[in-house]
Amino acid sequence: MLTWLKENAASLLIWPVIYSDLSIINFTGIWSDFIPNPFFLVFFGTIEFYMKELFLIRHAKSDWDDYSISDFDRPLKPRGVRNAAEMSAQLKNSARVPQLIVSSTAKRALDTAIIFAENLGIPVDSILKTDELYLAEPETIIGIIKKLPENIASVAIFSHNPGITETALLLSQLRIDNMPTCSMVHVSFNVSSWNDIDQEAVYSQKFTFPERN
Repeated sequence: MLTWLKENAASLLIWPVIYSDLSIINFTGIWSDFIPNPFFLVFFGTIEFYMKELFLIRHAKSDWDDYSISDFDRPLKPRGVRNAAEMSAQLKNSARVPQLIVSSTAKRALDTAIIFAENLGIPVDSILKTDELYLAEPETIIGIIKKLPENIASVAIFSHNPGITETALLLSQLRIDNMPTCSMVHVSFNVSSWNDIDQEAVYSQKFTFPERN
């Protein structure tokens, strides 16, 4: 029966569809090496998440005017607010909205994440906040990503330099000297588990950053 399905799949009523919100979905079992990416097919009601999408976002430009404020509590500059609005609008227009947002608890990172959430229609109270992302090393950031639940297909991580740039270099095939404030690295991985993401699993990648304004 399975052999017949493979031989006759082209004549069956199936629809290849790009799934633009969360991930690319594929068949389970034997279908994983039979159905070409980047499609999912509705068939017998058996589907699985077949791709993971990662958005690495550095916090927007912060305000250094008041040196009595601690590094952790520094707010965004007006330029940073504008840049966060610009970049979140770009993301919304691309129809690649992350399913989950995870942010450093530092004010500049969390405020950036909140602007993205509001502009993307993601409930602000759903943002996962963690102290571990504050000035985090790449090993810490990658560890957080790899522990994500598998039912999460796409995630946006808001953190700081140099760790966020180093994470982008480790998990993508991009060559970036530095991620400027509010820049974003978007990587899709051809895997079904967060634990398997690495450079070899990269399916697509993109680096974007705001205009100076």
